[in-house]
Amino acid sequence: MTDIGNKIKNLRNSQGLTQQQLAKKMFVSNRTVSHWENNTRTPNPEALTKLANLLNVTIDYFYIENKLKSNFEDLTIVTNQENRCAIFDKKNSVFLTPHIYSHIRISVSGFHICSISNPINEQDIFLDKIDIVDNYGNVRHVDKNIIIGYLPFNAFGVTCCYMKEKGWCLINKDLQVLTPFYQDRIASNENYEDCGFFVLLNNITHGTRKLLNSKGEIIISNFASTPFNPSIFDVDVACQLIRENGIYLINYVDKEILATKDSVIKMLDLFDDYFENIINNFEVAQDYKKTWISNQKLKGFIYLADAIKLYGNIMLIDFIIFRLNNISYIPRIEKNLFIRELEKIKSKTIKNSDN
Repeated sequence: MTDIGNKIKNLRNSQGLTQQQLAKKMFVSNRTVSHWENNTRTPNPEALTKLANLLNVTIDYFYIENKLKSNFEDLTIVTNQENRCAIFDKKNSVFLTPHIYSHIRISVSGFHICSISNPINEQDIFLDKIDIVDNYGNVRHVDKNIIIGYLPFNAFGVTCCYMKEKGWCLINKDLQVLTPFYQDRIASNENYEDCGFFVLLNNITHGTRKLLNSKGEIIISNFASTPFNPSIFDVDVACQLIRENGIYLINYVDKEILATKDSVIKMLDLFDDYFENIINNFEVAQDYKKTWISNQKLKGFIYLADAIKLYGNIMLIDFIIFRLNNISYIPRIEKNLFIRELEKIKSKTIKNSDN
């Protein structure tokens, strides 16, 4: 038997209705709605049909019980004729939510942000109702004083939000505050889902920036003049920061320090050490860990290849190809495509030197 009462209660709360308001719309007493929600009485089929129409769900929603955990890759967002969204599990053929939301942000962490609202400014901040839905379809309502930004939780279960009268901060999936409150916007880097770093901007073009990790710790306190300019000019400092905080920091390493064989070898050794040992200390979503590792490795190798393009050291290209051939998790097709690109760089470099 499914928990029809709890589903009615969740739907009622999702639409901001009191028991009295729902009773009035259903032409029943407040006590009847209370009995339904407490499962002391079950609505008859006619009442359930009316509830489904009123609360914008199908009648099946009340009878299907989702005891299975959905996987991230099976989830999709479905929009109905009224332009309302729901999360649908394609593999299990079940809706995790009803069609009541105006915007949904699905996350690899297994916690999805669903909101009923409209954008209030160019920063895509959403007001009114926000729910957090997990991979079992359980719904948690967020206090109206908390405004979660447009971006989803990252792989570590962290996102940025604004709390009225306090400011911006990072929160985890349990809505615990991880950072001090800032009056300036907390934004993410361009690979939000794959890593745990955020940039605090005093404004878009000027001011001091702080690079934060998913624990809310400050990694770099003074950033460059634009958000994604390199700021690390020492290979040993870069290796230490990456080892402690994640491979995405390689994007903040100045390519000039990767122009020598020794510096590239240090980075390649770091990749082996980091991904084979230290990755186990990261509380990234378990279902996503192998994919996450694969993506992070490719990012590191791509950045090294970009540095080689600048300096044309053929020996370094051979080192990267050798290491790339010997790492796990990266799918063979992706690996071969990337190696092919490196071989093209190598051939072009040889040709240019011959000329």
